[in-house]
Amino acid sequence: VIVAVVDTAIYVDHGDFGGASNRFVSAFDFVNNQSGVPDPSTQNHGTHVAGIIAASLDDATGSPFGVSPNVKVMPLTVLGADGTGSTANVARAILYAAGDCVTLSNGQEACNEGDPADVINLSLGPVVPSGTTCEQAEELGYLDENAFLESAMQYARSRGITIIAAAGNDTLQCFGWPAASEHAAAVSATSSNGALASYSNYGPNQGPGTDIFITAPGTAISSLVPDGQTMALSGTSMATPHVAGVAALLKSVESTLTASQVKQLLSCTAQNSSQAWDRESPVEQYSQESGKYGAGMLSAASAVQAAQGGDFVAYDQLTITVDGGVGVIEVTDEGSFVVDNLEAGTYNLTVFDGTTELGSDSFEVKYENGDVTRTIEVTSTCPATS
Repeated sequence: VIVAVVDTAIYVDHGDFGGASNRFVSAFDFVNNQSGVPDPSTQNHGTHVAGIIAASLDDATGSPFGVSPNVKVMPLTVLGADGTGSTANVARAILYAAGDCVTLSNGQEACNEGDPADVINLSLGPVVPSGTTCEQAEELGYLDENAFLESAMQYARSRGITIIAAAGNDTLQCFGWPAASEHAAAVSATSSNGALASYSNYGPNQGPGTDIFITAPGTAISSLVPDGQTMALSGTSMATPHVAGVAALLKSVESTLTASQVKQLLSCTAQNSSQAWDRESPVEQYSQESGKYGAGMLSAASAVQAAQGGDFVAYDQLTITVDGGVGVIEVTDEGSFVVDNLEAGTYNLTVFDGTTELGSDSFEVKYENGDVTRTIEVTSTCPATS
């Protein structure tokens, strides 16, 4: 399993990556338009993110270890020493991670001749000036979709790659691309007590694009930094690799999982408001209804157990047929579908996974005439967990 870390340079020689050169594959530096990894000595961010995902357990030193310590990492450098970079290079890195050839900023071509990534971690995004409202951020263009970036993400998703992206640290109920793309899973961050971190962006998204997908720990997270050291950092950048690491674990447990199945396993096993929390100081419950936390708090153990259950169907692999001459209807990632222009009457619907019938139901339209749009949620649960 390969996780592409699209970030600053990574200190690949850190001992807590296991000292194995084959842990890092197809590295490319899009800042300097060359293969390999540039000098990361002044850049903590990429190493820290990669460590959360893939650091190895070091019993001798007690150093932190990653969520998925056996995965391979594809280091793709798109941010310079100052932490800034171009959206175009992020798009190029995503295409490269997906196994494509890309035209670099200098006009030359770079091709990923190795295996494509299974998961892409994007702990980056626009930084909105302090004090800016969501309305102002949208007016100023911080929330705008970038066509090249969106196209690259769509391509990667079509190749079966799961894309995990940081929602940002602006304390806003909105966020921009890449997290706002429908092809990504946007991640917000919690503090050490499980409540939403004070810096984290959150949902429901008041700007354009998708909502928060899931929440993960992001405050005072200890991980690796250059020169063999460790450091605690905070941000949705630290929450995102927790989710990417679990996505990689799911692929290692069941390699046939699609990107949609990985996302749904993460979502349906997340801890939410229906579950009790045993805390000395009550905190705001994770609520699917409010959308602030998305599906809720990431639960690695539950997601892996669910993946081990097998026979799992993702919502967007389902189709619906409705009698009365209505054709086949696709189901969204969120598990809903829309039937338009039905006259009054009772309709039978059938749910299919490919050609396999999973179940049927009926509903009644009571309007005498006119256009009717009725959205019905398709209920699909994770496999039983022990």
